[in-house]
Amino acid sequence: MEHLFNGLGDSIPEEVGQLAALLHEQRCDQLSIEYSGPGQLTSDPGKYGCWVVQGSRVEFSSIEARNHCVAFHAYREKLQGLEEMSPLFVFDVAHGLWCKEIGHQDSACGRFLALASDHLNVLQVAANLINTGNKEVFDVLHVVEATLKYLPTIAVEDLCAITVAQHPKTGQDLARGLIFSAIEETLVERPLLAWELYGHLRANITDPTMNLTASALLALAKAGEVDAVAACVLEDVESENMLLAQIAIWIVARLMNGYGLPAEIQNRCIVALRNSAQHPAGQVRQSAIQAIAHASAKHPMLLDDLLDLARSLDKNILAIVADHFFMNADSVQHYEALPEFLDILTHLPPDMGGTLNNVDWVLSRLLTNDNNNELVLRYLRTWVINHGSVAVRDKESIEHFDQAIMALIRKPQVLQRLITEWLSADEKQLAPACSGLISFLWVRGFRELRFSREVLDRLGSSDLIHLVRRMLGFVFSEEALQSLTFSLLDTENAPARTYGLVHSLLTDEVGRDYVTSTLEATKSRAESAPPELKTMLDSAHAQLTIYIKAIEDLPKLQELQPPFQLRRAIALRRSAEMRETLDAANDQSVFLKLVRQVHIKAGMGYFSIENGGIGETSHLQSFSHEVTLPRRYMSDPVGYAIAGLRYRIAKRGDE
Repeated sequence: MEHLFNGLGDSIPEEVGQLAALLHEQRCDQLSIEYSGPGQLTSDPGKYGCWVVQGSRVEFSSIEARNHCVAFHAYREKLQGLEEMSPLFVFDVAHGLWCKEIGHQDSACGRFLALASDHLNVLQVAANLINTGNKEVFDVLHVVEATLKYLPTIAVEDLCAITVAQHPKTGQDLARGLIFSAIEETLVERPLLAWELYGHLRANITDPTMNLTASALLALAKAGEVDAVAACVLEDVESENMLLAQIAIWIVARLMNGYGLPAEIQNRCIVALRNSAQHPAGQVRQSAIQAIAHASAKHPMLLDDLLDLARSLDKNILAIVADHFFMNADSVQHYEALPEFLDILTHLPPDMGGTLNNVDWVLSRLLTNDNNNELVLRYLRTWVINHGSVAVRDKESIEHFDQAIMALIRKPQVLQRLITEWLSADEKQLAPACSGLISFLWVRGFRELRFSREVLDRLGSSDLIHLVRRMLGFVFSEEALQSLTFSLLDTENAPARTYGLVHSLLTDEVGRDYVTSTLEATKSRAESAPPELKTMLDSAHAQLTIYIKAIEDLPKLQELQPPFQLRRAIALRRSAEMRETLDAANDQSVFLKLVRQVHIKAGMGYFSIENGGIGETSHLQSFSHEVTLPRRYMSDPVGYAIAGLRYRIAKRGDE
C-alpha cells in the first residue's frame, strides 16, 4: 500500500487522522476505534478506501492504511505550512512515531519521512545530524531503517553519506549491522540502484563502505541475479584492492551457502577460497579463512582445508575455528575430524576468554550425546595441563568452562570420574583445577560428591593412598571431604582395600576437623551398615568420641588466651579483609552491573514512586549463611597449613 503516498491531496478528515494517531499511541495493531467527538464523521472512505465509518466507529482497512493516516496527520499537524523545515525537528517527530511502533512490519515513521522527502533530502539530513552530533547516532539510524523502503527516490551518494557518517560512531556495537540489513532489503526491490551502487563502490571502496558493498551484492543475489553476482565477485577476489578482495571473498562464501550455485561456479568458488587462504596479505588471508569456515557448514570438503590451516596454531585461526564450532554446535559432533579439531583447540590461551566461551558452549552441547563424553573429558584435561595454574586452588580454569561443568553435573558418573582422575593424576595442574571445580560445585549447591567406583577399582594400594593425600591437600569443604571419604567404601573388596583408610580419615583427619558432623554421619551410616562395616564405623565413632572428650576436659588456661587488644585487632583486620573480598566480588557480579544500587540511609523498608503514585512498602529482611572452618585451622593454623602442604607435595609411593 505504498502507493498511498501518491499526492498529498487525499482527503483525510482531521478526526480520522486523530483517531489513527490515538491507536498508534497505544502501540498496538488494532484497526478499529470508537469516535466520541462532536459532530458526525463523513462516510467517504477516501480515494483508496483507507477506512470505513460504521455508526460512531471507524475501522481502517489495514495497518498500512492506518499508518498512512497517522503519517499524513503528523505531517499536516507538525510540518504543513512551515516556511522552513528544521531537520532536527523533523527527525524528532519521526523518532517519536518510531518509538510507538518498534517491531512492527509497517512504519508510520517511514511514511512520515517519505512525505517530508519532497522538501528535504532525508538521507543527507540524517548524515549531517550524525556528523554534527545533534542527535544520537542510533536514534537517527533507527528512523532511517524504517524509512528507506518508502522513499520515492534514493541516490547512491546519499547511501554512501549515511554509511560513512555512522561508521566511526557505531564502533563495535552489535546493532551497527541493522542499517545494512535495511539497505539490503530496499535494494532487493531496486536492482538498478543496487548495480549503480556496486559500480560506484567498486571504484571507490573504503573501509566505511565495505558493508555497503556487501549489501548491494547480496541484494542483487536475492533479486535473482546470482550468476552475474558470482561472476563479479570471482573477478574481484583477484583484485589488487585489498578491501574489494576481502568483500568479494566473503560474498563468495555467502553465495556458496545460500544460493544453490551451479557445480561449475561452485568449483570456481572453492578454488578462489583456497587460493585466497594463501594470499600474502594478512587481512585477505584471514578473510579467506573465515569464508572457508563459513562455507564448510554446507560444503564438508572444505573442513580438511580448515583443519590444515588450524594446525598452524595461529591464534586468529583458532578463534575462527572456535566461532565456526559455536555457530554449528549441533552438527560438529558428526565431523569425522572432530577429535583432531578439539585437540587443536586445546591450544587456545586463557586470555582469549570470548573464544573459550564459544568452545565451552560446544562442549556442553557435545555432552548431550554419551558418545562424546571421552572427547570432552580429554579436552578439559589437556587444556588444564596446557594452561592451568599450580596454585592451591585454580578456579579460573574451571570458570572458563562453566557451561560444560554444568552439563557434567547432569552426568554424575562422568563427573565422579573426572574428580577421581584429576585428584590422583601426576600432572601438577590437575589437582588444583579439581580443587577449583569442587569449590565451583559447592557454591552452586552440589556438595555431596563421590569418587568413581570404576576408577577406584583399578587403583592399587599406593594409588589409593596417593588419592587420599591429594584429597586432604586440595579439598577444603566439610561436605565434600566427608562425602568423598565415605565414597571410598564403595569399591571392590573394600574391607581389605579401603576400610583402613576410611577409619584413619574419620579418626585422625576429617573427623578431627569436623567432629560433630562426622560423629553424626558415622552413627547414621552404622545403623544400616552390614556387620563388618558397622564394626569399623562404631570403632571410628568411639575413638573420635574419646578424642573430643579428652580435648574438652582439658582446663582452659587464662594464660593461653590472647590479650583483648590483640583479639580486637585481629577481628578488625578480618573484618577489613571481608569487606575487600566483598567489594572485589561485587566488581565481578553480573547482577550488580545490570541493576542500579540505591543506598538506604535509615529505616528497614523502601518503596517506589511511579507515575505520580507511591507503591507498596517492602521491608528488609535479614539472612544468614554459615561455613564450617576446620577445627585444627582455628587451634593451630600453622600446623594445619604445614600438614596441607605435605599432602599436596607428596609423590605417589611415598611413605
